This record gives sequence, structure tokens and C-alpha cells, in this order.
Amino acid sequence: MERLKELKHVFTLWSDSDVDALCSQSQGTGLSASQATELYPYIENLDGEALKKICEQYKYPISIVYEKRYVDKLYRDIYYHYYSEMHFDVSRQCQRMALFHLPETRSDRPYTEADFIYGTESANGKRDLTELDENFIGVIVIRPPFVQVPANDVKHTMSRTLLSVKHGHSKEDKILSARYHMAIYGHTYTVSAFPFSNQHGDALKCAETCIWEMLEYYGARYSNYRTVLPSDIYKKISTTASQRFLPSIGLNINESSYLLQSFGFETKLYLRELFDDVDANVESVRHYMEPGKIKCRTEVPYFHRIFHYCVESGFPLYCVLDSPTENNNPRHSVVTIGYAEINTSQLPTDEIENSVFKWGDLFFLDLADISYTYIVNDDNQVPYVHEVFDSFSSQSEQKHHRLNAFVVPLPRHVYLDADMAASYMDTLLYNYCDLLKHAIDELEFGNSQSNPIVIRYFLTTVKNFKEQRVTDAVISGLDKDNEEEIIFYSNLDYSHFIWVVEFSTLELYNEDNYIFGELVLDATASSSTAHASVIAIRIGPNAAYRLQDESSMAIFDQSKTAKSGRITDMRAIYHRFYTHSSV
Repeated sequence: MERLKELKHVFTLWSDSDVDALCSQSQGTGLSASQATELYPYIENLDGEALKKICEQYKYPISIVYEKRYVDKLYRDIYYHYYSEMHFDVSRQCQRMALFHLPETRSDRPYTEADFIYGTESANGKRDLTELDENFIGVIVIRPPFVQVPANDVKHTMSRTLLSVKHGHSKEDKILSARYHMAIYGHTYTVSAFPFSNQHGDALKCAETCIWEMLEYYGARYSNYRTVLPSDIYKKISTTASQRFLPSIGLNINESSYLLQSFGFETKLYLRELFDDVDANVESVRHYMEPGKIKCRTEVPYFHRIFHYCVESGFPLYCVLDSPTENNNPRHSVVTIGYAEINTSQLPTDEIENSVFKWGDLFFLDLADISYTYIVNDDNQVPYVHEVFDSFSSQSEQKHHRLNAFVVPLPRHVYLDADMAASYMDTLLYNYCDLLKHAIDELEFGNSQSNPIVIRYFLTTVKNFKEQRVTDAVISGLDKDNEEEIIFYSNLDYSHFIWVVEFSTLELYNEDNYIFGELVLDATASSSTAHASVIAIRIGPNAAYRLQDESSMAIFDQSKTAKSGRITDMRAIYHRFYTHSSV
């Protein structure tokens, strides 16, 4: 029995010095080796610096259930396809730590093994696991390092790691996640997370690690995709490789895009160099008030905007980074899994005014132009790192990488690319400036350089779009107040995937995220269909639309005047669409 008890420990970390005790029995704690061992187990191969960063993010104190022997499917697959064939022994055992936030109400009563077995005691004297469920942060799997090093030099030993996107993050952090389940002391806990792993130098370089993370996410969240193991990636690579693939030497972006394509995606590759000449054309259409100020933030504004539209649409992006000090040669791969949403009400007025452009008599602000902080999984760091665009890997040894290229894992049947969709919607909005101005005047919103029309571009599924729009109309309505609006969104034929541009005023957007209109394009249309891909437009209470057997002129004919349309009695303002919905 005593040997069984040694396989699992429950303890609480209160500060960084406690993490040091886990890595080295008495290092930095002021305790003797025997005292430290009594309080904290010695965890071999633990990357203490990484754990400190995670604990700081999720806030001390943190209670941990530590399992000394754990079978990790990710590492075991690598072991049996690579390490098991070596002459010297390489351990096949991993360890697992389950993290729980310790609430302030229990600061003098840290969790014990009994709490995980029988549940914590509630006010009525009964025991249950509800409190532990609510405070569950996630799990970190620790694998052996691919090169044996002294304990104080251990780095990057996290294997399949799942940490909550709901704890330890601000409400502005929009992070993709799927639901994962794990058993601890016989109870199943659930966490919403995006999978993470450090790269394993011999078997998985950064490229393969990024691909594994993306497929692990898609396989857990969507039934039409499947999770994969490293051996599945090896098999796919071997069909096209001109040399051996183990030990890994990494993948270039074309090989990575091919791999994602072979696992069921329709990938779209965006290269920075192809956008160098595009910006002049875009700037000539969008008359920015201070174009030089925009270019100070990002060298290639249009490349940045397309990148942001894809992140806003809820895609994890496979990103290839380069270093300006290394002749812009691609050096590293990361996965962008979200962004920090800008609170426009807290931005300085001059920053907004410097990002505004003008169409006709109206001032506009593309939210992509003021969004530059993204959330990244970098296998040389810890999960969910905040990075500034074109200054990636800022917290690792290799700093200030630029985005060289990125791959979008599109679902099947999305043919209208982000750059073409944005171009079409720009043109349509420009053509509708008179109607937008009339609506703003009639609704008394106002338009100025400090209160521009805010525009936001994204791709989504019609299921999510209808669900949110109808739910918002139902909740906001009394009796049958919003019946026409509900019928409009419920009954109109949309394509399965749609591109949407929402528009609002800055003041209205700051007021509980309200918008006053939207333009919807068919994302399954060909990139050569141009404006024929338009499905519907709504400006305030008026909406024009076309059915499947009608030409695009049907919409333009319906909306020639400000108060025309097939529907003219909807709400003037309504809530924005949420692309990063919770799971």
C-alpha cells in the first residue's frame, strides 16, 4: 500500500520558491532535503521556469495532483516509433500534474487527497466535487528530455498539455478551444483548452508540433476531423519525402501545407512577399488620413489585415516566422490561436484618428488596423503567449520575428479567399456610402474622425450566424416585436459558409458591442464572381436580399433608396456576432 501511495501526491504551490523545491529537493526554499521531500515530491525532468510562468498566469496558490507514472499517448507513440529502437535505454514513462486554483476561501485549508476522493465540504455539511470542477485549470504532462541534461538545465519537457482558456485570462482574450476530459481520482474533469506541446527535438520539430496541435484541436472539436499521432504525420511525410524523416529536420511551409491538406483541409497559403505591391493599390482605395502612422505599426498593412481577418474568423493559423537579422530566412513555426480584443473606448483619440480612412464624406475604421496583439502557441515557450504582430517570439531566446507566411486550414467548399472577399466588401461598402450616410443622419449617430464607422470582417458558418442573430432578436423582443427579423434570419437561404462585414459607429460599438448593419457574401462562390456573391445587406431597420434563383441585381434594385428593401421594419441596432464563442 505504501508503494501505491508514493505514485500520487497532492500538494499546493504558494510561490516560485515552492516550484524550485519540486525541481531540486531543497533548492531555494531554506528547507533541508528531508523537509522539502516531506512537503513536495522531487519531480524529475520538470521545467521549473515554465511552471513558474504558468502559475503566475493562473495566479498562486495552485493545488496539484501529481502522478508519478502516466501513459501519454503523444510521447508513447514517439517512443515506440523511434526511441525503442535505440541501444541505450530511454524511459517510456511520463508524469502528469493536474492543476487546481485554490480559492481565497480556502487559503488556510489547501486541498488534500481526501478532498479529491470524497469531495470538498459545502456549507450544508455535504461533500461534492463541484468546487473542484469549477477550479480545475488543466493538466501538464512531463516527458523525458530528448537529450539527458542536469536537473537544473531541463527545458521544454511539456508533452500533451491542456490548460483552461477560461481561467487566467482577461475577457478581451479571444482564444480558440475544444472540450477535453480527463479522469483524476476516478472523477472526470472537463477543460476548454487549445492543445500544446513543447517540440521534441529528435522526433517533432516546431513544424510537426504545430500541425499536431492544430489537428488535435480540430479532432476534439469537430466530428468530421480526427486527431492524429506523430506516427500518422511520419507516414504522410514518407509518401513525398526524398530522404528519411527521423531524426526530424523540420518541414518547410509547402510541406506543412501539404500535410494539412492530406488530413482533410483545403489550405490557403499567404506569403508576405506577394503583398509588397498590394498595399499601394489598397491605400489608393482606402484614403487613410495618416497613412504613414499606419505603416509605422506594421510594415505591410494589407498582409496584416488579411492575417487578422482569418484570426477573427476563428481559424488556428500555421505561421512561419523569420528574423530580420538572418536575411529574412524562415526560422520558426508557431500557431496563432486568438487575439486580444481592443477596447476602443480605452484607446487614445489620436491613435484612432491616425488609423481612420475616408470614403466619400464618411470616416471609417477597420478594426484590423488597431488590432496587433495575438495569442500564440510557441513550442519554445508556454501556452497562450501574447505576441505583438511582427514581433513574435518576444519572450523566447529568439526575439522579434516577423511573420513571413501563414497557412489557413479552410474547410471544404470555401472558395472565396479572404483577400478577394475583403476587396469585394470594400467596393460594396464604398458604393453604399450614400445609404450609410442617410442611416447615420436619420438615426442621429454622427460621423467624424473621432467617431468613425467601425468595420469588422470575418468568415463563419450559416448555422452559427443564424443561431446568434435569431437568439439576439428573440431575447430583445417582447411578444412578436422582432418577428420580421426572426423570419428574415431563419428563412433566408444562405450558403453554408459566409463572409460578413459588420458596421457600427465607434460610440455605438463601445456601447455593449452594438452594430447597425451588415453585408453578407457567399463564401462558397468563386473568387472570380466578384459582386455576384452578395447574399444580403442590412442597414439599420432595412434589409435587401436575394434568393438562389435571383441575380445580384435584385439586391441593388431593392436598396436604391435609404428606406427601400424587402424588409423595412427591423431593429435599427443589434448586437455584433461573436466568432470566438465558448465551448
